[in-house]
Amino acid sequence: MIDRQEYQDSARLRFEEDLTRAGFREDAGTWVGPIEHKSGPSTVIIELPDLFPFAAPRVKPEDQDWTAWSWHREIDGALCLVAQDDHDDLWWADATAFLGHVTRWFEQADAGWPDDRPDLDLERYFEPSDDRRLVIYRDLEGFVGKFVRLVRRGEVVELIGPGTRPPKSRVRDGTRYGLVADLGMLTEPVTTWKSLAELLEHDAVRRVEASEIDTLLIRYERDGHPATVVLDVVNTGEGLMLRGLASAPDTTESRTARAGTSYETLQEKKVTVLGVGAVGSFVVDALARAGVGAFVLVDTDVVKPGNLVRHIADHRSIGRSKVAAVRAHLMSRHGLRSDAVTAERKSAMDADLLEMLVADSDIVVDATADFSVTALLHQIAASRGRHALSAYLQNDGRTLRVDVLPTIGGAEPLPSSATEASAPTYYEAGCGSPVSPTPPQAVIEAAMVAARHAVGLLTGRPLTPAGEVRHLTTETL
Repeated sequence: MIDRQEYQDSARLRFEEDLTRAGFREDAGTWVGPIEHKSGPSTVIIELPDLFPFAAPRVKPEDQDWTAWSWHREIDGALCLVAQDDHDDLWWADATAFLGHVTRWFEQADAGWPDDRPDLDLERYFEPSDDRRLVIYRDLEGFVGKFVRLVRRGEVVELIGPGTRPPKSRVRDGTRYGLVADLGMLTEPVTTWKSLAELLEHDAVRRVEASEIDTLLIRYERDGHPATVVLDVVNTGEGLMLRGLASAPDTTESRTARAGTSYETLQEKKVTVLGVGAVGSFVVDALARAGVGAFVLVDTDVVKPGNLVRHIADHRSIGRSKVAAVRAHLMSRHGLRSDAVTAERKSAMDADLLEMLVADSDIVVDATADFSVTALLHQIAASRGRHALSAYLQNDGRTLRVDVLPTIGGAEPLPSSATEASAPTYYEAGCGSPVSPTPPQAVIEAAMVAARHAVGLLTGRPLTPAGEVRHLTTETL
């Protein structure tokens, strides 16, 4: 097995040999050669980075002004060739494939970039600000054209509302004063204060140049896709410079965009989870992240220090009931309303309670690992023509199992997956029961599998008619 440096040296040598065969020549550590295309040939300069082939080559036109600058040029004029989601197999390590990609770039530029992908990446055209704090903003619709105040809160700077800098003020507390502007559809990136000022209202330009404003929140669109870039206005003494500030929206859309396509449907669903210990607490968390809008939590136990290794709660919950701890987590972490989470510190072995929960919930998930509860839930769900889930770990955490109760369409239930259990090695004082050696990674995996099956049932797209069994390897554990 060759070491990393030998691997890199070999890859670089192969690439450079292929460049030579393609008519390129070496010049001061770079490679210069022609790219043939409809309006060409164009001479380009290829630079291989120190980390090649793990990092892609950079390409610049020898004549930087050969064509209009566009979204497909980097801030230094290099061609934008490799998207963040286009790193599979390090395809650029093959010189022939790479040069073909460069040729297609020029052909697309000749054609005016038809069917262009609207990457919302205006921030890459600005050098980063020295202020590395994250700027957080909510919906900007009501602030367009207005001056705003941004206040430091911990490690973030948050837009809190309208505001202008007081006369003769000196900012010492991290407060910023900004302007929200909407540039509409941009056909090419804005990269300098001069080019941006041409698009702003006269009064806004005056205030920026008078140092009344130090932050610009710029809304723009590409092919109907909206975005915002936040800029730091820096007065160098010789003129104004724009620097990029790390920023992120704190909106419903931004919080749900990564939740999956079922989010809106799940918002209207109520899920009951019986047993919010190890597996159950992570099932609840996963379903809340997916969008489930309401929960009923049932458990009698309290959070003990040893539970924290395999539980969603943290040390602040020690001594609280598990249902209260998980309820607090749902409200603080996921923003659920207090009336959307019901905590029942009751035994799941209550037939009347289960009858009510099955009737009132869209699905009941049994994570108690108690077969008596599972059997009772199975009978009640079947009698009401409903489906429930049972999720638990067996065999000291080596097997995870999720059962659909009853099975869908009369499918055969999953076969038994239990093996002879090893003798318990640890009993926790005060509760009289053995402590399972199941590791946390097995708990989380079981919870995620159960959550996927729950989402499938909640959206009318069940994964399987009977459930799922997975035997985890020693390496997994």
